[in-house]
Amino acid sequence: MPPLRFPEFTEPWETAKLGEVVEFCNERISTSELSIDNYVSTENLLQDFQGVLPANSIPADTNVISYKEGDILISNIRPYLRKVWKADNRGGCSTDVFVLRTKKSNCNSSFINYQIANDRFITYDFP
Repeated sequence: MPPLRFPEFTEPWETAKLGEVVEFCNERISTSELSIDNYVSTENLLQDFQGVLPANSIPADTNVISYKEGDILISNIRPYLRKVWKADNRGGCSTDVFVLRTKKSNCNSSFINYQIANDRFITYDFP
């Protein structure tokens, strides 16, 4: 076994497929509960893994996909733009944005975010 990189890491390392540790979130939230600060679409999700800006507008009187803090949002339109963001709040997003949520309690969403928010994942998953 190779030496551990981080002294606080004591549990054995597990290898898993992405689908085993995350799931697509399909929960819904009413847009009446959202603001420009917690609505995400492909328009305000920044390219090159740079995060998100406040939205210009929110769709009226509809339900959108909800997300919570720690979820990973990824644009499913033009993935080569590398629009990926780890949510730091609760909110909702358009259907053009996938919401990935960890299924396992021992799987850190920051680790999953680092795996997804890199060029190797984007070019592998969306050639």
